Amino acid sequence: MLNLARTLSQQGVQVDLVLVARKGAYIDQVPDTIRIIDFGNRNIQNNMSVESRNSVRLKTRLMPWFAKAFFPWANAVVPVSEGVGDDLIRLGIPAEQVTVIHNPIVTPEILVRSTEPIEHPWFVAGHVPIVVAVGRLTQQKDFPTLLNAFAKARILRPMKLIILGEGELRSELEGLIDQLGIQNDVSLPGFVENPFAYVARSDLFVLSSLFEGLPTVLIEAMAMGTPVVATDCPSGPHEILKGGLYGPLVKMSSPDELAAAIILRLEQPRDSALLMQWASRYSIDESVSAYTRLFKSLDSTGAFSLRPSLTDTHSS
Repeated sequence: MLNLARTLSQQGVQVDLVLVARKGAYIDQVPDTIRIIDFGNRNIQNNMSVESRNSVRLKTRLMPWFAKAFFPWANAVVPVSEGVGDDLIRLGIPAEQVTVIHNPIVTPEILVRSTEPIEHPWFVAGHVPIVVAVGRLTQQKDFPTLLNAFAKARILRPMKLIILGEGELRSELEGLIDQLGIQNDVSLPGFVENPFAYVARSDLFVLSSLFEGLPTVLIEAMAMGTPVVATDCPSGPHEILKGGLYGPLVKMSSPDELAAAIILRLEQPRDSALLMQWASRYSIDESVSAYTRLFKSLDSTGAFSLRPSLTDTHSS
């Protein structure tokens, strides 16, 4: 969202950045030209139906009702993936109001940062294959399934696992690691400032989530040429991997299937160029162009008004 807001602002669009809380690692990078609106609350950016069913919070469980009641007031509703868009339509949002635009994920900055040095003893010459996962240590990411799958795959060939992220399930995951006897081959460094360098140097990225919206890190891994494996969770992975063409899709909460996919992908040739080319469809240029087309279509109907600088910049 910062990438998108910053680029649109540079092109003359008046941008408001609506935040659930005015905090986070990127808050200092928001340009002065962008107005920040702080809601002081929580948001939902995943598949709304699935997240509402899995939440114990009343307001989260009521979000589909709020969406159905208030989203029709908007000039347009922009989901980040086809799966999220389909979910909104099922909730009653008119299909003609929904325009899917992917998040601007692939930027020159992440490719540059992927080449920066990192300090971890496993990234040395002659290492065994390294599997990496990234995400908060929460139920949504289902890292217990990944750990169980890794323990099974590790029996068949040597490998290491790094999970980058922090969260409330750390102690539970550490206990499972000890229980499985894989403590010498699993690393939980916590939050790191530059996960791109870890992912780029790894042999395989794994997404084990129970649900997503559009899993950014899966696209980032592909953009860096790292092979991937993902659960076929709602929603995003099936769309990103084109039904399994660009990486195996496995059933959720299935350590056996995930272990088999990890072994299979590690044994296949590394097709970095193909992955990077496919991931380019999630670039900042593609996303901004899509938003510009949407703004122009709304402007032509009288439902939206563009600042002259944007119209001038993108006139055809």
